[in-house]
Order: sequence, then structure tokens, then C-alpha cells
Amino acid sequence: MKVLTGLIFGLLSFSLMAVEVGDSAPCVYLDTVVSGVGTESVEQCVTDKSEGHQFTILEFMSITCGACIKNLPKISALAVELGDHVTTKMVSIDRNVEAVNSFLETNESLITFLFAFDNERVAKTAYSIRYTPTMFILNDEDEVIYKHIGTLTEEHIAEIKELVAVEDAQ
Repeated sequence: MKVLTGLIFGLLSFSLMAVEVGDSAPCVYLDTVVSGVGTESVEQCVTDKSEGHQFTILEFMSITCGACIKNLPKISALAVELGDHVTTKMVSIDRNVEAVNSFLETNESLITFLFAFDNERVAKTAYSIRYTPTMFILNDEDEVIYKHIGTLTEEHIAEIKELVAVEDAQ
């Protein structure tokens, strides 16, 4: 009975710790790689935005996750379409840096946004990521205004565009 009680308490406390809509997004410094337009390594907070941008799309992924791979072209298209006021970042929680580098080379044409390595899983822990892909959209005050877990559908993409447009108009 104690084991079951401990398990239930653990699950409940985990859900209380997860970063959710309305929360402030934690600033975690990771090695960031700019790919597609040239590769360089920069240490940057995952919540940092490009100058003049109002929003950040932050997607946690794994190169072994099928849903993450399906999201990649969708995230890439969003990054291009919303690039005037949205900073897009993808965070890999994989520990095998060689495999991630190979993935980056293979998918270089799709990764024209900031790609961060979290092989020590610091950001994964700070954001309480249990499943990939997990996406957050942050406003100009680094408040989470949207969270989605799983494959993005056309409806999700329309919702994201509308949310950013509504927030942009305010």
C-alpha cells in the first residue's frame, strides 16, 4: 500500500511541477547550433528571442521519435512563415551527440532555426518534459501561452497562427 501511495503522490506532484500555460518559462543555457544557414555553436538561454521578435516557439524533440520527425517540416514552415516576429528553437534531449550531428547534416535544409543540444537533460528537467515532441509558445515576457504534446495537425498549426496573430494585435 505504501508503494502505491508513493507512486500516486509522485505522479500528482510531477503534474504540479510541469511547465504549463500561464507559467514563466525557465531560462536554461544550452549549446545552440545554427544549422542550414551555417553551423556555429553559441551558448544561449532557450527563452532568448531574436531582436525585435515577440514570441518563441520552443519544441523539445528526440531524433528517435517518429512524431518529432513528422513535426520537423511543419516547424520549419512555421519558422519561415512567422520569422518576422517569432524565434523558433528546437531542443534535442538526445544524449548521443554524434547521432544528433548526423541528423542535423541529413536534415540541414529543414533546420534553418536555432537547434539546441540538451544532452545533459537540464532543460528537459526544468520543463518537466515526459514526452516528445512537446512544444511551448512563449510571449515577449517569456510566459507560456501555448503548450502541445504530440504530432502537429493542420488544426494545431492554424491555432498557433491565430494565437500569434491575436497576441500580435494586442
